[in-house]
Amino acid sequence: MSACMTLESTSFKRGFQEMSAPALLDPIPPPCPPRATKRQNRGETEISGSLSLNWAKDKGKDEAERNPWPLWGERILAGRRDPASEFKMIHAISSERASREDAQSYRSAYQNREKNRYMDVLPYEHTRVKLDRHFGSQMGDYINASLLNGVLNHRYIATQAPLVETIQDFWQMVWEQEMMTVVMLTRITEAKKTKATQYWPRRIGEVRKEGDFSVKLISERLHPCNHIWVRRLHVSLRRGSKVETRNITHLHYTEWPDYGLPCSTEAIRVLVHITDALHRKQLSRTKANNKSQEGEISPPVPFLVHCSAGIGRAGTFIAIHQAIKQIEAKIDEMRELDGSDGNPPLSILSIKDIVLSMREQRRGMVQTKDQYCFIYRVAEDALYDLLGSSSDTENSAEKWTNEGEAVALFLDSCNLDGVVEVSEPEEKIPTMEEYQYQVGMNFASAIQAQNNHAIVPHLEEDEEEEEEDDYEEEEEEDEDEDEEEDVEEEEEEGRSYLKRD
Repeated sequence: MSACMTLESTSFKRGFQEMSAPALLDPIPPPCPPRATKRQNRGETEISGSLSLNWAKDKGKDEAERNPWPLWGERILAGRRDPASEFKMIHAISSERASREDAQSYRSAYQNREKNRYMDVLPYEHTRVKLDRHFGSQMGDYINASLLNGVLNHRYIATQAPLVETIQDFWQMVWEQEMMTVVMLTRITEAKKTKATQYWPRRIGEVRKEGDFSVKLISERLHPCNHIWVRRLHVSLRRGSKVETRNITHLHYTEWPDYGLPCSTEAIRVLVHITDALHRKQLSRTKANNKSQEGEISPPVPFLVHCSAGIGRAGTFIAIHQAIKQIEAKIDEMRELDGSDGNPPLSILSIKDIVLSMREQRRGMVQTKDQYCFIYRVAEDALYDLLGSSSDTENSAEKWTNEGEAVALFLDSCNLDGVVEVSEPEEKIPTMEEYQYQVGMNFASAIQAQNNHAIVPHLEEDEEEEEEDDYEEEEEEDEDEDEEEDVEEEEEEGRSYLKRD
């Protein structure tokens, strides 16, 4: 049984859109899902291979009385009727543009070939993130990462999963770009192939050193139903006698197979909510210091997204994020205008334009037709939840709001803190309750993954054996304590019996 089938039978029966996805160990892209299957809790039709958009009908109303989508909604989903042809056109246009960049890109890549996970996935020179050559023992400025400018002034860094040789480069990039959020969309191992090198500690309280950097795992929490691990990391950089520490939040979604699709649209939307909440928190804290010497507002801090190659799953998530942010911005604009035309409307990019823009900045972003269709799928679900039908707009908007509020409560429970500290290193040991809670969650997740024939990157066999040994030792200690209590009770009864005599 695949992981998706297990999820469908347990935590994912919540009324939102279900998707068929391949088994996690199957690298072959799945076929398009069946057409026109009805959703359980809403009146619209499931988007399938052709992605025809049938929005919800109002119950008890004639077709003429239905409210159509606003024009900007149609603009975002302009290619929904034939995404396969649209994706083929995008591939042709971007391939022609990529050929003009190949010479310089391959020159840099060849000189740094040991730093590329895949030799056919290379950053463009004009958008490549350049490291500080004078940083510690850094040799050169190369890293396979691209800085992307998105809609509404959003900025992203798409990169490959670190290699053993590039973990220090990875943390240097995070540090120099002042990023506080890292989104990881791949497992360490998939289909018995290494897709990433683990660059954070395996156990809570453990410290991992990478050159001038020390990375400590402070906490680790699993989202209740969406397979998103939220880790709090302390990343420290020693400069002489001073140690500067920053809190980094690591978001790890583990249910997105390479070349495949997630099991649901809701999981990715929740990941968008979490990413936005963390990013807003960072921007609010750095707002006072976000002006350059000339008094102009400097660009917002990007957040980092990576899968294995940094183009397929990473590109799909970044495109989804941009589409959803446009939808939210237009709805906010509608509320502010309140029917008036006093302000110029926000310009809207279609999903095709978003992906084309991304491919101009990093080659191959959004790798497959199915990933491209999935962008439409998530965007349409967001439109339904934020607009709904004419009779259900308030309930739909409330669902989206509740989703965001639930994410906020979950993040509060994670006790994340983005304050920058400058101090001497201090070892903080987690409490026993925290440790037992984390171990219990990891062990339960490992058992479930084993039943699903899945691979859990953060828990290996030796750790599982250690947990079983600890459990047996605790049982033996409990038995010894029970025997001592029985002996004391018998002695007490004997003394009472002598007194009565």
